[in-house]
Amino acid sequence: MANLGLPVPPGFTIPTSVCTYFYAHDKSYPAALKAQVEKALDHVGKLTGKAFGDPRIRCWFRCAPAAAPRCRA
Repeated sequence: MANLGLPVPPGFTIPTSVCTYFYAHDKSYPAALKAQVEKALDHVGKLTGKAFGDPRIRCWFRCAPAAAPRCRA
């Protein structure tokens, strides 16, 4: 959407395959996920000048409509 010139904030995607992995592996996440999410949050923070977890900033997220039924936010 940003490439179309729409005013959308930067972000990142965690694919549905992570949700599938979670339920297929006794409700555990892939080993590399934490580091990848931290890196992505750091990158978005640098782009926006804001930090994840700042109580003064509202943060919205959701799973894509095509996501697995158990994947909810």
